[in-house]
Amino acid sequence: MFPDHSAKERITHERIDELCASPLAADFDALCAKQLYLNLVVSCTNSRHSDIQAAAAVFKEAAKANGGVVPKIVGGVKMFIAAASSREQEAAEDSGDWQVLLDAGAEALVSDSALGSLNPEIGITASNCNFKGRMGSREALAYLGSPEVVAASALKGIISGPGAYKGSGQPRSVESDFNDMVQQLDSFIGNVESTETSSNGPAVEILPGFPESVREEIVFMDIDSQDTDQIYPRSMTYESNVSKEAMANACMKDYDPDFQKVSRPNDILVSGNGFGCGSSREQAATAILAISIHFVVAGLRAAFPKDAKRPFPTFRTGWTLKWDVKKSMVQVQEGEGGEESAENVGDIPPNVQEIIALGGLHERCRHELKKAS
Repeated sequence: MFPDHSAKERITHERIDELCASPLAADFDALCAKQLYLNLVVSCTNSRHSDIQAAAAVFKEAAKANGGVVPKIVGGVKMFIAAASSREQEAAEDSGDWQVLLDAGAEALVSDSALGSLNPEIGITASNCNFKGRMGSREALAYLGSPEVVAASALKGIISGPGAYKGSGQPRSVESDFNDMVQQLDSFIGNVESTETSSNGPAVEILPGFPESVREEIVFMDIDSQDTDQIYPRSMTYESNVSKEAMANACMKDYDPDFQKVSRPNDILVSGNGFGCGSSREQAATAILAISIHFVVAGLRAAFPKDAKRPFPTFRTGWTLKWDVKKSMVQVQEGEGGEESAENVGDIPPNVQEIIALGGLHERCRHELKKAS
């Protein structure tokens, strides 16, 4: 029913064959840096266990050619690691991946925010930002790379892709790097094709007060790029002490005056693309809660294409959407007895569940303060 934008569709053997038929190469007159030296920092920060595992795999592979001993980070380079949370670090420690990086000479930080005091000249990080000053000095060059690239660079002393650390004694070439890339993509395709997309994985832990599943009818708003002014009137943005009832009455009025005649409490609100763009006003979210709608899905335009004959900006679809929180799966049924489709979605972490179950971030803060008093 929905277009498949997954890696399984985008990266296929046929596409790799096409790429092999037209190898990438630099222009004949291109000027490139021969080597890019790292002065101080190679970091694999802001990382989940899967990221730490990917970095450790580079060192484990290099250990095979080093008598089974994890090789040390090259001299003159330092590598710092920090887990995204204590839970992620515990998982990495239990699997042994954390110790592999420590054995290689990596230094553990409490968090990646500590990088700001290190002041390297050139660094590469697996975190998600490289703005000026991210590595301390505003003059430092901060490159972004995957955990594998960061680990390979730490072993080589220059920014390198996985495979460059193998030390064959032969200089790398465009052809050898390209062949390595093809092998990695072939392996990736095999993993994707062999992965079950069903709900056979471990169930997500559900905290008290958070629903295990949600199933309601879809009400569709036939609009793309619906901004926050259409969700909650700009004229009321800076009014204080607005009651919940007043917020509910104002919700969606500037988009569709009949919205609340069409929608019902607990509907699952589905829109076109770009829902909630514009100013980041919290009233746009709280107004939707005020009309007892707790679930919004944006970007399902493919399921409900534009139709000039459709006179109403909001309409009931007769379709139902079920979100199975424990299985991390969304299922859509096209009307009673209609076609069904399913899509795996991300897990809801415990801290987010707790915030929602307690009624929002403010209520969670009150809850924590009350416990501490």
